[in-house]
Formats: sequence, structure tokens, C-alpha cells
Amino acid sequence: MTLVAEHLTVRLYPAKGVVHAVDDVSWRLHAGKTLAIVGESGSGKTVGTLAPLGLLPPGVSADVEGSLTLDGAPPVLGREVGVVFQDPPSALNPLRRVGSQVADATGLRRRAARERAIELLELVGLPDPVRAADAYPHELSGGMLQRAMIAGALAGEPRVLIADEPTTALDPSMQDQVLDVLAELQARLALALLLITHDIGVVKRMADDIAVMYAGRIVEYGPAARLVHAPEHPYTQGLLAAIPAADAAPGTRFVGLEGAPPELTQRIRGCAFAPRCPLAIGACRTDRPQLVDGVSCHVRTGVAA
Repeated sequence: MTLVAEHLTVRLYPAKGVVHAVDDVSWRLHAGKTLAIVGESGSGKTVGTLAPLGLLPPGVSADVEGSLTLDGAPPVLGREVGVVFQDPPSALNPLRRVGSQVADATGLRRRAARERAIELLELVGLPDPVRAADAYPHELSGGMLQRAMIAGALAGEPRVLIADEPTTALDPSMQDQVLDVLAELQARLALALLLITHDIGVVKRMADDIAVMYAGRIVEYGPAARLVHAPEHPYTQGLLAAIPAADAAPGTRFVGLEGAPPELTQRIRGCAFAPRCPLAIGACRTDRPQLVDGVSCHVRTGVAA
């Protein structure tokens, strides 16, 4: 089983103009493995994954080029690919009980659907799945709601699970619990996991492979062991350097990436990261680098100024 994105390009059309959200992105996810797509907010990691599945917000007009295929065919949402959306309080209907919303995703008749929903809520580790099924979203904690979202994503027995920022807004202990649930489910159900996140700590813990996105493109892609311990792109290096050390002394100055990502309303000439890059050379500002041996960088691929 392989989920493959090939040359995905997504253009969004707000009220005025066009946003070049994703530009020629390709990656592969194999059975039982975890691919983490990493980047700052606005890098295109969520749009590039969900747009090919038709999961853009209502009213958003978009053009999607390229392909997303599962074993050579377009994946069936729900049955083959399940999605865990970020921010469960917003994704769930506050006026309906949690169990009924999970039951809807099973496609079963009423009584069987409820029984299956309770089974799924138990599967994701909720200690009292019947009580959780009968609760409204506001009656459950953030971690419990995230587990319920995972249960709903598993209702169609998919082979691929996409988790979009699954630990956002959770406290550290709850983050660990949710990640434990995902890891346990992946091992138990032989799931392929596509993890969309900006949290490098989550990536270090979960990923087999990493695709680092910046301004709609992949700038570095490869095995997690290499990217985490020996990153080659200056942007990846900056992301890793920005992680606060656990043993840092009180008052230690936080080291972050200077500047901000570019606006994507215009085509970018050269490397999009060049204005923020301490290693930029002349070619970075005029010629767009290609992904060569997993790195899209003139400095790393030997182009002279």
C-alpha cells in the first residue's frame, strides 16, 4: 500500500487575486510508516494534503493540479483515508452527542452504528466509552475530544490516517497521551500515518520520513534520522535550532527564525527562503532551486553566485 502525491499544485482564489498555496509537491507514504509534513503556518502543508481530497472549507474556490493516489487510484475518503482535523471543538457539532457523530461515519444502521461508535471510542482509549458517546462536545476535555475525532476517522476502517496538527491546544501531558494513542493504533491496525505539524518535538517522536515545506514547496525531504540529526537546508536547520533545550538555564534567550514567510499572491523568483537565509548567495535570489537528493538549496547543491 502506497499513498503517492505527484506534482501537486494548489491555487486558491479569495475575493481578489490568487494565492499560490502549493507548488509542485511530491511525496510517498508506505504502509505502516509515518510521514511528517512540517512547516510554519501558511507553508501549504494542510492545503496540499486536504485539497486533493476535496476538504477545503466551504466557499473556498481552488484549482488542484497533479495527483494523489492510493495504489494508483484516487483514494476514497472515509473508507481508505481517514482524517483527524485540528481543533476538535470546532470540527464537532456542539448540538449533537459525540457518539452520534462517530456513528454517522460508520455508515451502519442506527443500533449497529451506536454499538460500533462505542467500540471505536473504547479503541482510542476513552475510559468510559458509553458516557463519552452520550456526552456533548463541551462536556469532554480537549484530549477526550481529540480521541473522539480519531475514533470517527477510523470508522470506515481506512488504511491511511491523516492527522492535521493533532496536538494543537493540548497541554503537554495530553499531547503525549494523544500521540501514544496514534502510535498504538498504527501498530495495531497497520495504518500508514500522515502527520501534519509544526511541532518538531512531535516529528522527532513519530516520523519515519519528513517533508519540510516552505512557501508552498518542499525544501527538504528524506528519512527522519537524517533530517533531525543532520539537516542540510538552512530552513530545516533554523527550525531545529529554534527548539528550546530542556536543560536550558532560566533566562536563556530564545533563538528563533528571523523574518516572516513571503506572501503567496505572487510567483516567487528564486528561493522563497532567501530573504531570511544567512547563507543566501546570488543564485538564491534569481534562480529557483530544484529538489536534488532531497534538498532544494543552491548552497547545498553547489550552484555558484
